[in-house]
Order: sequence, then C-alpha cells, then structure tokens
Amino acid sequence: MKPSLISAIFVLALGGYFGYHTLHVRPGKALATVHEQLEEARREQELRKTLASSLKTLQQKRQHLAPKAEPEWLLQEVGRLAKEVGIEVVSLSPQASRKSGELSAFSVSLQCRASYHQLGRFLSRIEHHNPFIRVDELSVEPNRAAGDEAGVRLLLSTLFVSSIEQTAEGKL
Repeated sequence: MKPSLISAIFVLALGGYFGYHTLHVRPGKALATVHEQLEEARREQELRKTLASSLKTLQQKRQHLAPKAEPEWLLQEVGRLAKEVGIEVVSLSPQASRKSGELSAFSVSLQCRASYHQLGRFLSRIEHHNPFIRVDELSVEPNRAAGDEAGVRLLLSTLFVSSIEQTAEGKL
C-alpha cells in the first residue's frame, strides 16, 4: 500500500474517532448529566413537599402540648382547674423537669381535699384539657372526720416541644 493511502486511512480513522466522540459521546454524557440533575431536582421537590406536610402535622399536634416551656404554666392551669370545681388545695408545687432533645416534661404535685364528686369533675377536666395534662399518680385516702371528703395526692405532667419547625423552615 501506498504511504499516502495509509495516511488517508489513518486521518480518516482519527477524524471518525474524534467526530464520534464530539458528536455522539459528549452530547450523550451531557444528556445523562441533565437527566441526573432533573431527577435530583424531582427528589428535592418531593422532600420539600414531605417536609411541608410534616411541619403542618407537627403544628396541628403542637396545640395539644404546653404552650410555654415553663412549669409555672402548669402550676397556674392546675390551680385554676382545681378552683373551678371547688377543690381545697393544700399544696401545689413543681417537680423536677425532664428534657430529652427537643422534648421537655414538666410535673406538679397537688395535695388537696375534695369530695369524690369534685375529684371526678377535676379529673374529667384534666382528661379533656387542651393542652394535654396527664395524671401520672393518684392516691386517695378517705377522711372519716370530714364526711365525704378525701385527702387526694396527684402528680400531673405535661409536655413541651421546642420550635423545631422554624429551624426546618429556615433550611427550605
């Protein structure tokens, strides 16, 4: 074979190789990158939608939790509910608070004298109270000298969640 024919074949093969990569491989890689970016944007949009839904649910659930991170709120609420049903409060005192991450638990100890009907009304109000108040302990000792009144000791608690949705919304 002639050297010019070999050179022409070599130039033609080299041109075909570069042409193939320039016209087919590079655009294919670019198209694959675009597809990956579109898929990533779709996943991010789905995550944002899920996060927004979760934040809405959290806000709805938050109304059932204590509005403040202070045990004084629980003291005031329990005292107010006891007064509404006519319970004689002997003592009302805060207990040690517990915190775990974003969740805080506040407790109060209530000692009082009440009739069984007053106690029933008080427990009903606690049960239906919004925000949520829980009876952790209850002990009743009849007071024979006071007729139908009893000595009652209750340990009541509630929960508070710090504002995590503001942190999450800031990242949206």
